[in-house]
Amino acid sequence: MGRLSTGNVVEACSFFLGVPDFRDPALAVVKQIVGRKPSKDPEEIEAYGSLMSKVGDALCQAAGALLAIPNAQDELGIEGSAEEYGRRLCGVVAAFADHHWSQMSSVQQQHTLLRHMLEYVRHPHLPLATVALSFWGTMMREAGAVPGPSNKASPMQSPRTSMTDGDGVTGAKASVIPPECCQLLVQGLADQLLRLPVRFEDAEVPLWADSAADYKEAVGTFRSQAKIVTRAAAKLAPTPVLTSIAAFQQSCIATATASNNAAAAAGPTTQQLQQQLQQGHMALEAAVILLESVLPSM
Repeated sequence: MGRLSTGNVVEACSFFLGVPDFRDPALAVVKQIVGRKPSKDPEEIEAYGSLMSKVGDALCQAAGALLAIPNAQDELGIEGSAEEYGRRLCGVVAAFADHHWSQMSSVQQQHTLLRHMLEYVRHPHLPLATVALSFWGTMMREAGAVPGPSNKASPMQSPRTSMTDGDGVTGAKASVIPPECCQLLVQGLADQLLRLPVRFEDAEVPLWADSAADYKEAVGTFRSQAKIVTRAAAKLAPTPVLTSIAAFQQSCIATATASNNAAAAAGPTTQQLQQQLQQGHMALEAAVILLESVLPSM
C-alpha cells in the first residue's frame, strides 16, 4: 500500500484513462487497486488514505472526460466506441464508492462525481444505466437510507475525514447526498422508467439483449433497483423528491388519458394508435412504480 501511494502508478493510470487505446488496461489496474482492503496496520492508514484519494480523483476525472467526448450519448450507447468501457468504468466507480468513498480528497470532488454519475444513470442505454444505478444503491446505503453495512472504509482510517466542503462543514458531518441531488436522481429514474415497455411480446428487442426474455429480465432488474433507490432518496430528501414525484404522477395521468381518448375517438386501430396506447400504459406503469416506492415514506 505504501509503495503504491508514493509511486506514480495511479497518476499514470489517470493519464491513460483519457487515451482511448490505453484506457482499458489502465482501468483494469485501477480496478485491482480499488479491490484492495484498508489495512488495520496504523502505519498503513495514512498511505491507504493518500492512495484512495488519488484513485477517487482519477475516477472522477475519467468519468467527466468520458461524458465530454464528442457525441458522448451515441458513443456510450449500443455499438458505440465507448459502450463497454463506460459500463466497466461505472462498475469500478461503484466498487470504489462501496469501499473507499470517505477517502476522496474533498467534498467538492464527491459532489462532482455524484453529478457525473447522475448523467450515467440517465443515459438511455439500459445496461449502462443499470450499472450506474448500482452506484446509487451503494450511496444510499452509505447515507444510511438503505439497510446494510455502510462506510466500509471507516472515517477513522484516513485523515481525509477532516476535509471541509468550503463552508467549514467537515466531511464526516456533511450530507453524503445533497437534497437537490436526490431530486435530480429521482427525476432521471422517472425518465428511464417511461422508456421501459410493459408488454414484451410486442416490444422491439434491443441489440444488446439476446431475447425478449433477456430484455424482460433486464427491465425487471432495473425497475426493482429503481424502487429501492427512489424510496431511499425520499427518506433523505422527502420534500423535493415527493414534489417531483407528484408532478410526474400528474404528467403520466395526462399522457394515459390522452392516449385513451385518442383510442376512443379513432376508428380501426392503427400502428400509430397502438404506439400511443403503449406510451400511455408505460406512463401508468412508471407512475405506479414510483408511487409504490415512496408510499412507505408518506
